[in-house]
Amino acid sequence: MVVDKKNKLLAPILISVFLVTIYLLLGTKFLLAALIGVAGLLLSMKDLRIAIFSLTFIMPFMPNSLALGSYAGIVIIYFLRRIFIENSDTDRNIFLALIFLYFCVIVIGTVTSVEIKGSLRDFGLHLVGIMYLFSVLNSINSKEDLHRYIVTLMMSVTLVALIGLLQLVIGVDVEREWVDKSANPDLQTRVYSVFGNPNTLAEYLVFFTPIGVALFWETKDIKKKFIYGLSVGAMLLAIVLTMSRGGWIGIMVAAIVFCILVEKRLLLLAIPIGIVMLFVLPQSVINRLLSIGNFNDTSNAHRFNIWQVTWNLIRDNKIAGVGFGYIPFKEVYETYSTTLNAYHSHNIYLQTIAELGLFGFIIFMSMMATFIGYTKSVLINQKFMHTQDRYFKLLGAGIIAGMMGVFMHGFVENILYLPKVIFSFWTIITISVTAMKIIRLNAPRYIKSDDQLYRIEKKGAKL
Repeated sequence: MVVDKKNKLLAPILISVFLVTIYLLLGTKFLLAALIGVAGLLLSMKDLRIAIFSLTFIMPFMPNSLALGSYAGIVIIYFLRRIFIENSDTDRNIFLALIFLYFCVIVIGTVTSVEIKGSLRDFGLHLVGIMYLFSVLNSINSKEDLHRYIVTLMMSVTLVALIGLLQLVIGVDVEREWVDKSANPDLQTRVYSVFGNPNTLAEYLVFFTPIGVALFWETKDIKKKFIYGLSVGAMLLAIVLTMSRGGWIGIMVAAIVFCILVEKRLLLLAIPIGIVMLFVLPQSVINRLLSIGNFNDTSNAHRFNIWQVTWNLIRDNKIAGVGFGYIPFKEVYETYSTTLNAYHSHNIYLQTIAELGLFGFIIFMSMMATFIGYTKSVLINQKFMHTQDRYFKLLGAGIIAGMMGVFMHGFVENILYLPKVIFSFWTIITISVTAMKIIRLNAPRYIKSDDQLYRIEKKGAKL
């Protein structure tokens, strides 16, 4: 009994010593931060979902280094819980195996990089993103918790969009490299919210707006439908105000994909909506749209020149690439062009080949093709299920639409470049694999024999 009391007192004593040390060495500001951190740690050790939901909401508003540390913190807490508190099975499926294979590829791309220290930056971001996926996958086990997770995410995305709309009201400067003034004389503002760049904001919003549409489409509650509608409206308007042509094409592709997966007849609305937009959209947006095919636009010309240099780089490094991440790419790129500076190739496909070589590119594209196919099969088609779940069907459509929209944007941007977009990429994959696990565990399925149908009620059966 005495030993038990001592053990119970040990943790409070250690925490107190830690907080006093922080106060004496760093002052009141860091003491308050430490108090919040300790409180979050204790709550998360009790229930990891608290940390997951909190980080999901605040991630876009955090400095990159703090966001990275927070994602790593969730992973550490998850493993501490697995070691000391619970010992549950880890979910496994084909797509997770491909993620592991991709992870092996980026490990090789890092250790063989022309600039290993530079590759470690991107390797660390993706490693934390992948481990975050496993942490959430094995912590959220019900449809209700998954829905809370998604709603928390949508609240955050909506706030990001609203900050962008506020920038239209207060006015923000347009950086010279963001737009060719001669081709777009009426363009005065490009909103970027908390991301510092309008193209990055567009990528983030294209990822998650279709999921908001799925929530709007699924609910039959008028109040919720109204709230989701306002949320999606804010996201769509913010995408328009980014003046990101790649973002516009991406969200249009996402809309088409969503309609094909959910209700093909909605595509008939495209023509009247397009006609109405011609009369409603301001001239600056119309001019920006028309500049998509304008080769005299300096932004377009700049990308074409970078692609040409990148292709020369790929030709000489097509087997293994130059190394994982933008820093090795930039270092080698500058040996091919001393006048045309670029941090990345402005094309996710060229960038992946340049970094990881053709084999790495094939693995990456196989992972993404399997992700879309697996999501469609399990969440949308639900062909192994005895009953169809509309919520998961629409969620699957939103996930696929968002991913395909962003990868359409990827033809003119390297979307896996900035930390918060990388985290967003792994977040949308996390939502899908978690949803697939939940529907597999909780929905009744059937198997068919030669002469009869057997219904299976057992939870946890593998697909």
